[in-house]
Amino acid sequence: MRRYAFETDNWLKWMEKPGKCLRLKNDAWLDPLVDGFSDALVGMDTTTLQPVDFIAMHSLYAKEWIDFLANLKKKCDESGLSKKELAKLFPNPSALSTQLFFLTTELKLAKISKKKRLELVEFFYEINNIQRHSNPFCVDGINSVYSEDEIQKMLKEIAFLKATPDIARQLGRLYMAGYHVINGLYSDIYTDFGIEVNGPYDATNVFGKNHSLAIKEVLNLKATELWPQASALPGKDLQIFCVYENVRIKIDTVSAHSAYEGDPINGLTHWAVLLDKKPVPFEKIRELEMVLSDFSVAQWERLAGLDKEKLKQKMLELRCYLFQKAMKKIGLDWKPTRAMKESVAGKPLRSDIYTVPQNVTEKKEYWKKFVDPRIDFYP
Repeated sequence: MRRYAFETDNWLKWMEKPGKCLRLKNDAWLDPLVDGFSDALVGMDTTTLQPVDFIAMHSLYAKEWIDFLANLKKKCDESGLSKKELAKLFPNPSALSTQLFFLTTELKLAKISKKKRLELVEFFYEINNIQRHSNPFCVDGINSVYSEDEIQKMLKEIAFLKATPDIARQLGRLYMAGYHVINGLYSDIYTDFGIEVNGPYDATNVFGKNHSLAIKEVLNLKATELWPQASALPGKDLQIFCVYENVRIKIDTVSAHSAYEGDPINGLTHWAVLLDKKPVPFEKIRELEMVLSDFSVAQWERLAGLDKEKLKQKMLELRCYLFQKAMKKIGLDWKPTRAMKESVAGKPLRSDIYTVPQNVTEKKEYWKKFVDPRIDFYP
């Protein structure tokens, strides 16, 4: 894994102390953030996101959201919690990484000062950096959610089964069924609250040369505080373990986006499925898929069927839910503030608030300036 020059072991130990921020004279740590986030925006058509896109939604309450995050940071610093402790209070790395991505755009929309922009971006970057073992932007297509020791323990303790192309296809259907449940629970915008595709991890010492492990996780399914109906789901966390030979999965910073080099159907050699840490035998996979599929249809109807005003209020609640554990830990209410609710009420959802150049090169420069907290560029 590539490590940037500023990511030394001593730096990581120092960073984990309560209240510490990077404050580096060298701001090179921001370069991969700006490149990764601007690349994502260049290739993204946000109007395809359902039931509402993030530009239309987030632009309605950018300042109020920044106030929410600033209060969280302030209370966390005052509480004495270390960054390592804070990292455990967020559900999964991609959820926070995506929120960091959104944050870089909202800071400009709210016209927050450079000093405050950098403070907030640094704070959430540090936490995400710990979650992803010093590779927060999935450099080289690697999403390192688990440490090497954790992976080696999994490889040795999980009862992996031999795979066939038919099994590979069934596992794909199971994953997509879970993915669609997450879409219904959290919307297209916040899919990363429940999807964490991670790896590739080296599996050669257990399975032989050219073998790697990818883990497809469908998490936080029992979101009963958001949707009481989620209590009917058969479990909270679904993990699909895939051991490949001569296949490499490449994962974006937003881990719901992944691609393969090689043939993942014929290249799958071993597999395992765990539901809340308990093995699921192959004969139960199809049944689990159907339960998830049926729930996903009903859940999407619940979300997409909301009228515009109720949908906007629900989207606020979905987003705040990511921060619930951290907010509860420091004694704050995780639910949307009154200011946030009032800010979105009665306002139209518009996706045309930016004047983005059509030329690809100019578009890239536009978004780079937009997401870079060091630059005073406002839409």
